[in-house]
Amino acid sequence: MAQSFPPPSDTSSKVELSVSCSSLKNLDYFSKSDPTVFLYTRGREAGWVKVGRTEVIDNNLNPKFSTTFRLEYRFEEIQNLQFAVYDVDDKHHVDNIDKQQLLGTMECTLAE
Repeated sequence: MAQSFPPPSDTSSKVELSVSCSSLKNLDYFSKSDPTVFLYTRGREAGWVKVGRTEVIDNNLNPKFSTTFRLEYRFEEIQNLQFAVYDVDDKHHVDNIDKQQLLGTMECTLAE
């Protein structure tokens, strides 16, 4: 589903983020981990809000995801991001993180 943005102003700009990982932990026994990355932003009142996720890349501990995230960068506002990397064990329920194994998280601001 496409995300809509308000028209850019003098204090904002659209940015596109691409994601890659290196040396991920292997949590699978007979193959390598099947990673995907979920991106969250910190909402003003609701805590972390899911922006989207990358595709799943099978058997790869150094994935370079083709999915990108488009965000509105507001220059005068701190925008917190969280990237959560999961090993997908249940491909029928990829978006259900309770059915996946967490490999790790990273938090930063959009300005970083």
